[in-house]
Amino acid sequence: MCDVKKYEKIYEDIQKLQPEDTLQLVLEAETEEQRSFYEMVGDFLLRTLVLGSFLLYKIWSGYDKISVV
Repeated sequence: MCDVKKYEKIYEDIQKLQPEDTLQLVLEAETEEQRSFYEMVGDFLLRTLVLGSFLLYKIWSGYDKISVV
């Protein structure tokens, strides 16, 4: 059984990352595997930010139907 609290803490820390933080992690990664992982995290956070902004824009613009392609 895994330590759920440990992974909740990791999740909270990842949510706080800024774009420059993920860039630093990628640039200073010691292995290709680490670099790939940090790139994946950065891409996920960027997509989440962009999608969240898009949805807020649609809501504030008065659209009652939101379609995401």
